[in-house]
Amino acid sequence: MLQGMARGKVGDVVFSRLDGQQITRVRNRAPRNPKTNAQLMQRAIMATVMQAYSAGKAIFDHSFQGVTVGAGCQREFMSRNAKILRAAVANDIDTSAGLDEQAGHVVAPGTKYSVPNAYVVSSGNYTQALFDADGKIAAPAQDVTTLGAYAEQLGLVAGDYYTIVAFIADKLNGAIYQVNGVNSDYGKMFPGYFGFIRLKVKDSIIGSTAAISGTPTLGTLFEVSAIEKLVSSTLVTNPVTTGITTTVLTGAADEQYGGWAIIRSRFDEDLRSDATIKLDDEAWGILSEYALQAWQQGATRLGDSSLILEGGGF
Repeated sequence: MLQGMARGKVGDVVFSRLDGQQITRVRNRAPRNPKTNAQLMQRAIMATVMQAYSAGKAIFDHSFQGVTVGAGCQREFMSRNAKILRAAVANDIDTSAGLDEQAGHVVAPGTKYSVPNAYVVSSGNYTQALFDADGKIAAPAQDVTTLGAYAEQLGLVAGDYYTIVAFIADKLNGAIYQVNGVNSDYGKMFPGYFGFIRLKVKDSIIGSTAAISGTPTLGTLFEVSAIEKLVSSTLVTNPVTTGITTTVLTGAADEQYGGWAIIRSRFDEDLRSDATIKLDDEAWGILSEYALQAWQQGATRLGDSSLILEGGGF
């Protein structure tokens, strides 16, 4: 304890370590578990953000430039995205937005899957200007005839990585949760997963005098460095002007929805680009409209506060 390495309970004091430092807190021997509307919504928001982080931890635990890998990045992800989701849900409710206009999605209570939102998944000052908002890369200019000249036109740098991350759901397998009395998909939760593909700029195209034949593919410019739960063969054989959707990322024809983002980084430096999940038109998850109702299901005590978004500490 005196050396700053204590863990566990001593009387009414609880010791733990965070980022290499010993911290203490008072032990609560009579915890309350109130279920007012405000607290239910806060739990829905925090559970949603935590499930998103857990799903994408392999990327998100080091995707914030200048922030400590692991716990530091987790806190950054949680803090930023709790605010974003809370604001989205509040706006949906305050403006009485139509169901097809609502931007907030929450997980169902007790489920283990993630849902997509406009999460900030990376932050830094390394600009990502290669892919546009639709995930397209510009075709070679008319006077550009070699791969080296094309790489220069695009600003490609040897050693750069472009990581495409995505939240995906397969609606063909059916819902795993449904809000009572709500028959539309807006009140349902489907199995979901997180996937990514890391593309490394090919060293061989920098300064290459090889002639360009037609529109290059992503495979012309990149090699696949790592992949998890996404279909690389479909993606890397597409022309650079195809763009990105969750259908492209999964190789499936229908019923694949969610959102994606692209992070630029380097292997040898702590450099990251800003990246926010772009939602597909039919992203899934329980909408703001039904979030409170979903989290009231199964509750033994219900509050009556209408201030459902107050508090949170972020």
